[in-house]
Amino acid sequence: RARTTDEAELFIDMPRRTHRVGGPAQRQGSVAQQPAAGRADGAPPARKPHRFRPGTVALREIRKYQRSTELLIRKLPFARLVRE
Repeated sequence: RARTTDEAELFIDMPRRTHRVGGPAQRQGSVAQQPAAGRADGAPPARKPHRFRPGTVALREIRKYQRSTELLIRKLPFARLVRE
């Protein structure tokens, strides 16, 4: 079904959400504040290792293997598998 001009104008003006802004939401009504995270000796807290969002690495691997021409399974084992 073709869109009318009114419908098309609605879709053009809608902003696209491409990423989240800010961190986790704070709970409302939380009275007790937790102490600042850190070690007992007063040293700054250890940084968490960087993690990609779910699916990011998978998409990167898909692009990598689609670009490459290398064989993912060696020829002889694959030939034996096909012959069975």
